[in-house]
Amino acid sequence: MSRRCSRFIPRLESFDDRSLPSVTITESGGFLQITGDNKDNTIAIMDDGTSNAGNVTVLADGQMFRSTVAIADIVVRTLGGKDTVDYTLAPGALVGSRTVVADLGRRPDSFAAHIDGVSVAPDCHLVIQAFGGAGNDTFSLDAQNVNVGSNGVLEVDLVGGRGTDVFNVNYLPGVIDGTVAINQEQ
Repeated sequence: MSRRCSRFIPRLESFDDRSLPSVTITESGGFLQITGDNKDNTIAIMDDGTSNAGNVTVLADGQMFRSTVAIADIVVRTLGGKDTVDYTLAPGALVGSRTVVADLGRRPDSFAAHIDGVSVAPDCHLVIQAFGGAGNDTFSLDAQNVNVGSNGVLEVDLVGGRGTDVFNVNYLPGVIDGTVAINQEQ
């Protein structure tokens, strides 16, 4: 009687990816919602200023997202954690209107908007609002040589919360035929 020898041969199988994104991004009909979690989030928003599909790209905690529709309204809610939100509008003409609202949450957070060399087209608006919470927040605005066309609006509201907040506003107007309002409040 022959003896059959069976050998155990170990094999490795890969698991499905189980990484859970810490930032959720959804888009619908020109609206982009970015929601963080209770950990530290880093969110960079790059806006090319057009009204074309794919006009907004987001890098959130190392993950890249590019819009598939034309985005006009961006809302960011970072929730807890020490969060950083950075919005950059490419120099040149802003075609259409844009609204960016950031709710920074409960911890020490930072918000920066970079709109150097932007021209808000006639009858269009650019509204940027950032709201701090109960932390020592830092707000920054870089707005050098910003032009606003006839009946156009540039509005920037930087609103602190309960804490010792820091505001860094670097604004130099270009040609203004419309309305400009830059507000900061503790």
